[in-house]
Amino acid sequence: IYEEFAIEIVKASLSSILIVLIIIYYVQCLILTRKRNGERKLLYKKSSIDPKLVFNIDFISLC
Repeated sequence: IYEEFAIEIVKASLSSILIVLIIIYYVQCLILTRKRNGERKLLYKKSSIDPKLVFNIDFISLC
Protein backbone atom coordinates (compact mmCIF):
# COMPACT_ATOMS: atom_id res chain seq x y z
CA ILE A 1 0.00 0.00 0.00
CA TYR A 2 2.78 2.43 0.96
CA GLU A 3 4.75 1.69 -2.21
CA GLU A 4 1.79 2.55 -4.45
CA PHE A 5 1.23 5.76 -2.50
CA ALA A 6 4.90 6.71 -2.81
CA ILE A 7 4.81 6.09 -6.58
CA GLU A 8 1.76 8.37 -6.90
CA ILE A 9 3.53 11.13 -4.93
CA VAL A 10 6.60 10.84 -7.15
CA LYS A 11 4.49 10.99 -10.30
CA ALA A 12 2.60 14.04 -9.03
CA SER A 13 5.77 15.88 -7.98
CA LEU A 14 7.51 15.13 -11.29
CA SER A 15 4.57 16.42 -13.32
CA SER A 16 4.28 19.55 -11.17
CA ILE A 17 8.03 20.23 -11.51
CA LEU A 18 7.70 19.86 -15.28
CA ILE A 19 4.77 22.31 -15.38
CA VAL A 20 6.71 24.83 -13.28
CA LEU A 21 9.74 24.55 -15.56
CA ILE A 22 7.58 25.12 -18.64
CA ILE A 23 5.98 28.20 -17.03
CA ILE A 24 9.40 29.61 -16.02
CA TYR A 25 10.72 28.99 -19.56
CA TYR A 26 7.69 30.71 -21.12
CA VAL A 27 7.94 33.72 -18.77
CA GLN A 28 11.66 34.06 -19.50
CA CYS A 29 10.89 34.04 -23.22
CA LEU A 30 8.30 36.81 -22.73
CA ILE A 31 10.69 38.93 -20.62
CA LEU A 32 13.53 38.47 -23.12
CA THR A 33 11.35 39.38 -26.09
CA ARG A 34 10.07 42.48 -24.26
CA LYS A 35 13.65 43.54 -23.49
CA ARG A 36 14.55 42.93 -27.12
CA ASN A 37 11.57 45.01 -28.30
CA GLY A 38 13.34 48.21 -27.21
CA GLU A 39 16.55 47.17 -28.97
CA ARG A 40 14.58 46.06 -32.01
CA LYS A 41 12.99 49.50 -32.46
CA LEU A 42 16.51 50.93 -32.74
CA LEU A 43 17.34 48.24 -35.29
CA TYR A 44 14.34 49.20 -37.42
CA LYS A 45 15.50 52.80 -37.54
CA LYS A 46 19.01 51.77 -38.58
CA SER A 47 18.00 49.18 -41.16
CA SER A 48 15.19 48.60 -43.64
CA ILE A 49 14.73 44.92 -42.68
CA ASP A 50 11.13 43.74 -42.41
CA PRO A 51 10.20 43.99 -38.68
CA LYS A 52 8.24 40.72 -38.68
CA LEU A 53 11.26 38.87 -40.09
CA VAL A 54 13.56 40.31 -37.41
CA PHE A 55 11.06 39.42 -34.68
CA ASN A 56 10.71 35.84 -35.92
CA ILE A 57 14.47 35.33 -36.11
CA ASP A 58 14.90 36.87 -32.64
CA PHE A 59 12.19 34.74 -31.08
CA ILE A 60 13.55 31.53 -32.65
CA SER A 61 17.05 32.31 -31.37
CA LEU A 62 15.72 33.12 -27.89
CA CYS A 63 13.43 30.13 -27.46
